[in-house]
Amino acid sequence: MGYRKLADAIVLQAVEDYRYAIGVLSTKDMNKEMVYAAQNMKRGCEYFFRSQFYGELTSISPDAIMQEVKDGVRNAIIPIYDNEKQQYFCICENLIHKSTIKGKAPVIRCKFCGRYIRAHGELLNTDV
Repeated sequence: MGYRKLADAIVLQAVEDYRYAIGVLSTKDMNKEMVYAAQNMKRGCEYFFRSQFYGELTSISPDAIMQEVKDGVRNAIIPIYDNEKQQYFCICENLIHKSTIKGKAPVIRCKFCGRYIRAHGELLNTDV
C-alpha cells in the first residue's frame, strides 16, 4: 500500500509543478529567469506525463491532466479581499491564508472547492 501513496505523491507533485509553470507563463510581469525556468519545468512535466514511467504510476490520461490544469489557470478567479477582516477569501467564502496569496505561485488552488485562484498578476497568454 505504501507504494501507491508514493506513486500518487509523484504524480501530484508533477501536477503542482505543471500548474506553477503554466501559471508563471500566463502571468504578466514575470522576470526572464522565472519565465525561462517555467518553460523548462513545463517541458519536463510534459515529458514526464508522456513517459512510460508515468503510465506505470497511474492510468489517468496525461492529456486530461494537462488540459485541466491549463483550463484551471485560464479561468482562474481573483480572490475576494475583505477590508474589514483584512483577509482573502475564495468565492466559496472560505478563507485563503495570506501567505498563500503573497507566495511565489501565480495561481493557487482553493483547498475547499478546488477552484483556481489568480494570486497575483494578470493573464497575459491564455494559449500556454
